[in-house]
Amino acid sequence: MVSSIIGLNNLGVSRKSIRSGLAVAMCTAFVAGCAAVPKEPTDVEIGDLLKQTQSLTPEQQELISVQANRAFRAGDHQTAIQKYSQLINAGNEDPEIQLGYAESLLATQQLDQSMVVFKRLEKNTDYKAKSLQGQGIVHARTLAMDEAKEELNLAVELDPELWRAWNALGQIADIEEDWETATLAYQTALAINPRSVATVNNLGMSALLQGKLDASLASFEKALEIDPSSEIVQRNRRLVLAMQGKYGEALRGASPQQIARELNNVAFVAMHRGDHSEARQLLDRSIDAADTYYDKAEQNLEQLDHLSDD
Repeated sequence: MVSSIIGLNNLGVSRKSIRSGLAVAMCTAFVAGCAAVPKEPTDVEIGDLLKQTQSLTPEQQELISVQANRAFRAGDHQTAIQKYSQLINAGNEDPEIQLGYAESLLATQQLDQSMVVFKRLEKNTDYKAKSLQGQGIVHARTLAMDEAKEELNLAVELDPELWRAWNALGQIADIEEDWETATLAYQTALAINPRSVATVNNLGMSALLQGKLDASLASFEKALEIDPSSEIVQRNRRLVLAMQGKYGEALRGASPQQIARELNNVAFVAMHRGDHSEARQLLDRSIDAADTYYDKAEQNLEQLDHLSDD
């Protein structure tokens, strides 16, 4: 899970507001679109979801299984869901197929259905830890934090190598401003998976929430060494540079498709820092660079006018 800065330009202009907005952004990253809290699956719902509706020969199932797993590894979760569904509808009860299906549903934010399959997997002793990890992540994404913490803590108790569970526990601790617990959770996740861009980025977010800009920047730059193409990490790095007053450096490398948004975000930070002249220039450039009417930049420009009049 990679936290991102979402809706930055809708915040107020105090440092406290920026920090509050960052916390909201972390919550939003969990929710990924304000999904409703998933229903607890009943036996009937589980049966409806996983009932056998077609028959496949063993050879066909083997081929489809290879295709499903290949799609899953490639991050093509829609294809994976289609292939896993074929197997499940043919009565295939292989727990690896169930797990791949659940994880693909989770990756595409189909939280109700993923919870159904994760719950079913919990009955299999060998898959209980991964089932609880999945359930915990689903509950975290819907901000049901008490349930999420209980499930994630039990998951890592059963299998301490579940780095995604540790990563999610770190994000929950950040939202609760329990910085020590968050850092420990992220460090544990990275000890298991040192190349997790999500976890390195979240360490940067945690430092940023605490106002530790140098440490935050170092984490974002380390994350970009692992994945230079991550737009979310790039955006977070730009935010820190802007908060340090390095506006030109913050905008360096922004693509033509990104530039209007990034100019607006950097302008917002400049406005917060009291650099009103710089903020005005950046907002004017943002509005000029936008393909259509850019409401957020116009709102920030209006707010800047009010600040300048005070």
